[in-house]
Parts: sequence; structure tokens; C-alpha cells
Amino acid sequence: MPYGGIFDVPAKRARLAQLEPQLSDPDLWSNPDKARKVSQEAAQLRKVLESFSRLESDVQGLAELY
Repeated sequence: MPYGGIFDVPAKRARLAQLEPQLSDPDLWSNPDKARKVSQEAAQLRKVLESFSRLESDVQGLAELY
């Protein structure tokens, strides 16, 4: 059974990769509502991915200590 949702890190990375070019597009900022939604989604994805990276690093460190 495949698990996704909050644990689907590759999908989150892919979605962030889709949003990054939009954020650098000057036309996005002419629509404040869309710009806000895109930037908030990107910020949320970055936060989640940073948390997973820290957790992965901690697990690797604990494995080495063990």
C-alpha cells in the first residue's frame, strides 16, 4: 500500500520546483492574490522539506553513533 500525503517528500520537492519559476516571474506579482497564494505554498513546502532534511540528518547521526 503506497503512503503519500505529508510523507511524500519527492512530490513536495517536485511541487516546489514548479512554484519556483512562477515566483521569479514578474507577471505573477501583478496579481496580488495569486502571488500571495503561490508564495505561501512555496514557503510552507520549504518549511516542511527543511524539517524532513533535519530529521534525516538526525537519524543518520544517531545511526552513526549506534
